[in-house]
Amino acid sequence: MTPNGDGYVSQEIDGVQIGFTNPPISDVEQSEIPYVPIFTTDISADVEKGPSCKFTDLVGDYAANLPAVLMYWDTANSAVLFRLRIAAYSPNSKGYSVLIDTDQSFGFSGATSDPNALPGNPGFEIEVALMTNHAVGVYDVDGTTSPQLVVQRSYDDYAQKSIAGSNFCSQANAFYDFYVPVSDLASFGVDESSPLRFAVMTNMSPSPSIGKKSISDIGGIPEGNTIDEKLINVIESQTPTPAEEINDGIEERSICPEINSVFVSSTAISGTTTEADSTIIEVVLYDLDHTTTLGSDTCIAMSGTWSLNIADLSPAVSLENGQLVRASATAPGKGQSDDRCDEEVVGICENTTEAPEDDDIDIVGGDKGYEITVNRAVGTKVYLYNSDGSLFNTALLKGGISNPYTTTSNPETVKFECQTGHCFTRSAGSSVYLISFEEPGACESEEYISCHYTEEVSANTYHYH
Repeated sequence: MTPNGDGYVSQEIDGVQIGFTNPPISDVEQSEIPYVPIFTTDISADVEKGPSCKFTDLVGDYAANLPAVLMYWDTANSAVLFRLRIAAYSPNSKGYSVLIDTDQSFGFSGATSDPNALPGNPGFEIEVALMTNHAVGVYDVDGTTSPQLVVQRSYDDYAQKSIAGSNFCSQANAFYDFYVPVSDLASFGVDESSPLRFAVMTNMSPSPSIGKKSISDIGGIPEGNTIDEKLINVIESQTPTPAEEINDGIEERSICPEINSVFVSSTAISGTTTEADSTIIEVVLYDLDHTTTLGSDTCIAMSGTWSLNIADLSPAVSLENGQLVRASATAPGKGQSDDRCDEEVVGICENTTEAPEDDDIDIVGGDKGYEITVNRAVGTKVYLYNSDGSLFNTALLKGGISNPYTTTSNPETVKFECQTGHCFTRSAGSSVYLISFEEPGACESEEYISCHYTEEVSANTYHYH
């Protein structure tokens, strides 16, 4: 971890090793290994357990270019290196863990939740733990709060401590560095193309952190009332980054956009975003299987809204009932959001007709049918159903009326009346009929359930959903 073998983590200046110069404080730019930040800012004295400004308190300041946690994917040497900025050096034995999410699923709820999430581990698969004075270990933590050791590396060969160039808490800070070979992550299916997300925790005991009650600090400035909530906040705000791109930097993740309802008749797909103006929205339309891509395009959000014409999707596509729409956002200076936060299934109609009301429905004298008052637009369809959902048999009705019947005036009284006898037979609890309307350009309403012909049941009526 000192590539030139001189025992210093700083670069030589004009061939001379003088450590990190101060001023300026430049222990990132002058580092011999070109680490990149995972977490830039971490305020001091924010520990869950243990003493503030001491050996488990992560510290860092974005504005001063003094990141709290850094890493480097060393392709040439097939190694993954981590550097933690600690408030104060100590020779005692503690734990320092990097937790890795590999499957892009995290948390306990929502479309992106992890089915293996547990209290104490909301979705991590890997833990790389520095246990000072003991070892560096790689642990399988997928779906468990009892880390399972996969490989253990020598503390003397795989870890080191050095003096940082910063002085948070008005004292010299320390770098705790450790690494593992890339091959140690191979059993988890991790390679250079794997998108990864990271969290960091310090631990008052020299052990893995998952499942422990001795957690001291969490990297960054996470929001939340519990450790799990803070870890979810950390992971969801971080852009999944393929290992081969980590050295270019790990970006804050854009917030998912919202999508308005989409219908077969829609000419555009639109929505909202809480991100800044000029955020790029990518819209993707999927086939009925919700996995096959049919078309996609991008648009620019302004003033919190965005809209994309269906005609602009490429390749050209027509909307059909049951297709799926997803959208992602890429805000200026941030990485792309997840596209699973708000999914919209293409619906049949944009507008649904309001259901018939009590005053619209009456029975024909002598129990010979229904008299329905329709105060709706001309061309409204009136449906009469049996209790099993089948259309009532019009052969039993007068006047050759159709079912559904289409109105020709507004208002209009529609009669479904028996030709002879009582085709709407009364019986105890079974003679229920359903009536619905469908206005022009709208979907059919919910059914109105009529109990007018049901014996021993009051003649009240109601809607169902």
